Amino acid sequence: MSRDVTKWVAGSLGLGRPVHAGVSDDLDVLLSAMQPIAKRRFLSISAHGAGEAALCLAAAGADQVHAFDVGDASALDHLVALKLTAAHLFGREDYLALMGLRVASRLRRQALVDQVLRGLPVHEQRYWKKRRRALLVGLFHADRVGLFFEGFLAALRLLGSRAARETILFGATEDARVAAFREAVDHGWLRDGLAKVGERANLFFPEAEWEASEYPRDFNRDPIAYLERLVAAGLGDNPLFAHHVRKDEPIPEALLPPHLRPLVYDGLRGAAPRVRVVRAPLVADESPAAGAYLSNTIDFLDAPARERLFGALHARLDPGAPLLVYSNESFDKVPADERFVFDEDASKRLLAKDRAKIYRRVALYRRSGTPAEDGDPRATRLRIVH
Repeated sequence: MSRDVTKWVAGSLGLGRPVHAGVSDDLDVLLSAMQPIAKRRFLSISAHGAGEAALCLAAAGADQVHAFDVGDASALDHLVALKLTAAHLFGREDYLALMGLRVASRLRRQALVDQVLRGLPVHEQRYWKKRRRALLVGLFHADRVGLFFEGFLAALRLLGSRAARETILFGATEDARVAAFREAVDHGWLRDGLAKVGERANLFFPEAEWEASEYPRDFNRDPIAYLERLVAAGLGDNPLFAHHVRKDEPIPEALLPPHLRPLVYDGLRGAAPRVRVVRAPLVADESPAAGAYLSNTIDFLDAPARERLFGALHARLDPGAPLLVYSNESFDKVPADERFVFDEDASKRLLAKDRAKIYRRVALYRRSGTPAEDGDPRATRLRIVH
């Protein structure tokens, strides 16, 4: 299938949406990895991210968070601006309704959308008025991941009984969920059909990720195996998918992002001065950071770009600072050198804690060196480029 045809099909299916507008990781893992957080600086580097990690760190008391996106820095800026404005204007329940994390009537959501648009700067108003429909459905539902998952739920309604769907989504045991999924969904004709489509077109993944990584093609060839792994882990209790599965009921507080829970939300409301979206490549400067977060970022980069990224991180981070790296590859893409030391025990704990279950690798590294050995790490100015 030609690139032009692929783009036309993707556009007609609504795949021009942002890749992520809500959470893409279990942010409780992030908070565990970065402790202590209060009054410290952090870096959050995403790939087509939505800014939730930066907001989470700021709400938890970070003094400053610099957020950068290797996929779409402009979209990240717009998303963070909207969310920070909404947090400033609204109490928690109204904010959750705007995000699509609380059941709300269309009239209520319309009123919230109108209010947040009035509170934005003029250039942000222009951007979001063009995307008003995305806000009216609830922002967390308006991204490409949400579209994919809604398609999955629609397929379940066609392929299985209501009882089977309930078991797949909320079954008490892994064995019960997987057995119901296989009976309803895992048909040879469906697997073969999806594999043929997946061999010919990239309809889901950003182009840079498709070009740089192996796992998008694995997913395209066999999405049923990927979905079965999510079903086995439990979709009803997954912080990435609970708001899709539990549309008509309150989402348990533990499944909401940490910064949207009671008490912590007040920290988000005052976070705007402490979150900075960086629109140009990050450079090492006079402000060292106490930790960094790479959310699937390295899967978008080729080997030279990864080398530059980790060189820049080494220059920017304090000696001993944690670096949390998420990746979907079957092999480790972190450069094998002495700049960052793998913390095996901490990585095992974080992987076990992760409820999202979408990444193959949840790894914690620590920036090598001590202040005495290192001299002044900010003396070297290295760019993060892709």
